[in-house]
Amino acid sequence: MNQEEDSTREPESRVARQEFMDEPSRRSSPDASSPMELKLDSVTISTPSRNLIEDASETIAAGRITLIVGPSGAGKSVLLRTLAGLLPQSGESLSWTGEIKLSNDSGTRLNPKGNVGVVFQQFALFDELSCTANIQFAIDHRSTGKRSKRTNSAYQNRSATQWLDQLGVPANVSVGNLSGGQKQRLAIARTLARSPDIILYDEPTSGLDAASGSKVAELIRETHRLAGRTSVIVTHDYPTLIPIADDILLFNTQTKKLER
Repeated sequence: MNQEEDSTREPESRVARQEFMDEPSRRSSPDASSPMELKLDSVTISTPSRNLIEDASETIAAGRITLIVGPSGAGKSVLLRTLAGLLPQSGESLSWTGEIKLSNDSGTRLNPKGNVGVVFQQFALFDELSCTANIQFAIDHRSTGKRSKRTNSAYQNRSATQWLDQLGVPANVSVGNLSGGQKQRLAIARTLARSPDIILYDEPTSGLDAASGSKVAELIRETHRLAGRTSVIVTHDYPTLIPIADDILLFNTQTKKLER
């Protein structure tokens, strides 16, 4: 990641708290019982010195695993946070224009804020809380309205303990004493527990060797099967993650577009 992109990033733990505290958008709210597609309409993302993306329009298909591939420093993580609704349209270090929409066969929702879950690159776990409390925090900040629309969801009504069991995370170990793999599983469990419409993964295999990266890829595939939601992965590690992808988009730094 280059210095310019790094200057646009808040600490992940702070952004994670913001994500969980945000309420889902109430505007033209479709029934979330079926997977949602994510649509970019003429989106431009800019820093003070350059555009990261220019007038990009693309649809990320509902219920599939989509890989967004690009080189380090291209702005993929900034794109991810923009898709998640975590960045303001008019900020000091970054701004964006255009529309980002969630939709399925029952309607369209502008502004994905609160409806998209993020598994951050450095996990952004709450170290001061136990593993169980990390999951419970997500459950407690999930809106009642979203819960009622998901009575048939694979992850509806699971307790924090059940989530830890499902993802293989020990409940009686402090977050600080978890291995890297266990922290990643806890981060995924916490994201799923909030019942997002779309799950975004930020460089999930960064810094891992080939064997560990393959295990993470299989974990994402299994998580996708369990949740039945739309999954988007931003990465520069395409050899490891291409085997699990249904669709692939290239973050082209020359054209500043997302290309198939």
